[in-house]
Amino acid sequence: MSPPSITNIPRELLDIITDDIDKPRDILSLALSCRRLKDLLIPDILKKLEYATIIAPFEYHHLWDHLSSHPELACHVRVLSIAPDADPSTSPHVFDYTLGLAPDDVGAGFIAAIISTISHVVKSMCVTLASLLFGVIDDEKDRDALSGFGSLISILLKIGVYLLTCRVASHRRRNSQVLDLPNLTHLHIDAGSSGRGGPVDSAAVDVWKRFLLGCPKLKCLSIFHSRFTPHNSAVESFDAILDIVHWRYLKKLDLWPSIYSSSTFNKFLARHPSIEWLDLSNYSGPQFPVGSFQHLHYLSGDLSAIRAIAPSKPPSLRTIFYLCHIDNSFGPQVDEVVRAFKSMEPTLRCVELVGQGRPFWGDYTDGLATRIHARLPRLRIDLHSSFNLYPGEDE
Repeated sequence: MSPPSITNIPRELLDIITDDIDKPRDILSLALSCRRLKDLLIPDILKKLEYATIIAPFEYHHLWDHLSSHPELACHVRVLSIAPDADPSTSPHVFDYTLGLAPDDVGAGFIAAIISTISHVVKSMCVTLASLLFGVIDDEKDRDALSGFGSLISILLKIGVYLLTCRVASHRRRNSQVLDLPNLTHLHIDAGSSGRGGPVDSAAVDVWKRFLLGCPKLKCLSIFHSRFTPHNSAVESFDAILDIVHWRYLKKLDLWPSIYSSSTFNKFLARHPSIEWLDLSNYSGPQFPVGSFQHLHYLSGDLSAIRAIAPSKPPSLRTIFYLCHIDNSFGPQVDEVVRAFKSMEPTLRCVELVGQGRPFWGDYTDGLATRIHARLPRLRIDLHSSFNLYPGEDE
């Protein structure tokens, strides 16, 4: 009997091993070790490259259904960004827009496939023609004009295919069932932060649930929505999600504060002591008690976040990215900010100041930095509004 080896283990066990490898080049190195592993793993490398990072809008229901019905492909997704203005070229190229189409959708899917094929043919012809003309054209200006014309044709083709595929992909809305993404580590949801999305309601949160409940290995989560006040049903629905999720590997969290209640958020943070990076602004809840953030290294937020976090005395906090007003309205609040920084000074090493809002009387972040540096000379102060730098004593 031959000794156990990675070359003769069952394929199911080999899949479990390779699913934990994040970098395709590491799988490639393993595949090149012998012929059998090459035959088994080279297809996996292609799948990982295609599905490792996906950027698509919510309306690509066929893509989500495609992943739901193909868990062997969904397990390769590591980064998922859902944005309304996503470029369709960031979706997997092997994804077939005709998959899952209803009988009345087949015509639209067939047209999309034909248009996509024609666009690739025309683009190839343009490239071939340009290469031939480059060989006979000596004038550099004519070459630049030809190159610009080819780029214009390529852009127009992309826009046409984008509009058509968006229409086909969103042709029929599907049920918001949970999408199983067992190896997803980074999830970004943009529900219309530019203002186009409108108010968030329970129906929108129900769509978020499809992605939030199926990613047990999540490390980074960020959710943005429009600046409109969400409907009360949205807060209740999102609270219901926060009450049941538990991401044991979560390290970075960025949530818009108006979509959850403070009590639910505090309980959520208590269940996730591993958070190292927190983005918190416009916070209206109670202050956090001592011991709430045992592993917090980086805090980004405004005065409301500083007020809430400072009493907890995070033992590992080293950097604060402070969103301050850039006019003279912050004057009465300077002492409060300095006291908060001083209470965290045993571990705090750097404060990054960035202006927020439009300056009417001028940018006063320099003055704020000067007053902080006078009281806390050990702190390093970086100004994102100018080139000034206030190094700490240990720099």
